[in-house]
Amino acid sequence: MVNIFKQVAEVKTASIDFSPVLSSSETITVGNITVSVIDVVSGATPSPSVVSSGSIGLSGNIISFRIQNGVDSNAYKIVVNTGLTNLLNKHEEDLILVVNDDLQILITVDEIKRGLSITDTSKDILLFDLVKAATDFMEKATNRTFTFKTYTETSYPETRETTLLLNNFPVESVTSVVIDGITLDEAVGTLANYVTETEGVIRRTDGGSFPVAPYKTTVVYKAGFTAVPEDVRNAVRKIVSWEFMKRQREGIKTEQLGSYRVTFKDILLSAQDEMVGKVIERYRKRVL
Repeated sequence: MVNIFKQVAEVKTASIDFSPVLSSSETITVGNITVSVIDVVSGATPSPSVVSSGSIGLSGNIISFRIQNGVDSNAYKIVVNTGLTNLLNKHEEDLILVVNDDLQILITVDEIKRGLSITDTSKDILLFDLVKAATDFMEKATNRTFTFKTYTETSYPETRETTLLLNNFPVESVTSVVIDGITLDEAVGTLANYVTETEGVIRRTDGGSFPVAPYKTTVVYKAGFTAVPEDVRNAVRKIVSWEFMKRQREGIKTEQLGSYRVTFKDILLSAQDEMVGKVIERYRKRVL
């Protein structure tokens, strides 16, 4: 069974090669092909459609179609049926589509596939695991995340300072700053308690400071990149491509859905690449 991962807004093209199950004289007729979709949890047919019926195509023995829409955190079973062939046989292949907007990946599998000239879905699981592992590596190396979303962060400063460094940046907005249960006012004229800087620094402007443990400071804020910077994407692309080619040479595979079993014991070799190293330094979380 083939497994495909995508985010809600992504549009992907999937393809199934029926050559292994067809006899030498057997052919498929495009008009007989059916592609049906079932929500794995509810058993219902999703609406809007996850597969665009007008996109079903046939090239030789390969059936392709476009995947779109889907509900976040849902899984779908896609059944591809050849319909009657010229020998009056029917052949069927199932795919599992996992839709998740919180995949926490810095580049899509499709982008990697284009760079590697891969046109089918047979390597999707391996490539997804590599992209996930490369994303984790980049975020650990830079000590930050890149995803744009709302973060809730609680700190216990070791020293009393007038500034507080957030883990994620650039910061778009701060919803609240709460110190030991007391909410600070956002900077408004002479009533300012704090100001925020794009790079993730909160600075108290009321003469106070952020207290040390056991007192805590909790900040709710929006930060990250609405679009992952191109240099970060290129670094991840380079790491994934390097690791993919290495695994193809050595015959290493991953087969389990969502396994995340890929670990880069040799990833430091790829990280030593000058371009990747510079990107890591450029986006590494700063220390005040």
